[in-house]
Amino acid sequence: MKRFLDCNFSDMEAMNKKELLESLESSEGRILIAECSLCNDSLLPPMTNAEISAAFGADILLLNMFDVNHPHIDGIHHVPDEEVIQELKRLTGRLIGVNLEPIDTQATTIGDIQTICEGRQASVETALKAKELGIDFILLTGNPGTGVSNHTIVENLKKMKEAVGDDIVLMAGKMHAAGGKHIL
Repeated sequence: MKRFLDCNFSDMEAMNKKELLESLESSEGRILIAECSLCNDSLLPPMTNAEISAAFGADILLLNMFDVNHPHIDGIHHVPDEEVIQELKRLTGRLIGVNLEPIDTQATTIGDIQTICEGRQASVETALKAKELGIDFILLTGNPGTGVSNHTIVENLKKMKEAVGDDIVLMAGKMHAAGGKHIL
């Protein structure tokens, strides 16, 4: 198995989940993942923020605030929405992941809980939609104030694993001041 550092994009695209994880591990932590915010316009129109991240050395791109039900990336207007991920891969030569947030309806948080659209929430349906769009990995996370809990992260990972099997790499983590807390 080639180290991820030694792979070209066609090598990466041909890997299954197990091979990809082995390739990443053999690179000994020298892989850069850039989280690309989609809540702002492109920094350098007509380029996407993901293209800029790739140009500055990101090996893998993670899309934050990406709605799998209404896929759109500023800077990509010439392809149908359902092809936007494939086009971003073509433009960057990078694997693409997406943040999804497992909302805990019982969670409390400091301040108001922000409502986010269903296409950004973690569920079996959004995982399957991400797979259909060509997403390579899903990161279950929680932006501040969204009501995500560790419990819902674990529960959603189990359900998504069953639904997508070995087709998509699943990861989990929480941002600072993210999500909610249970008060007993």
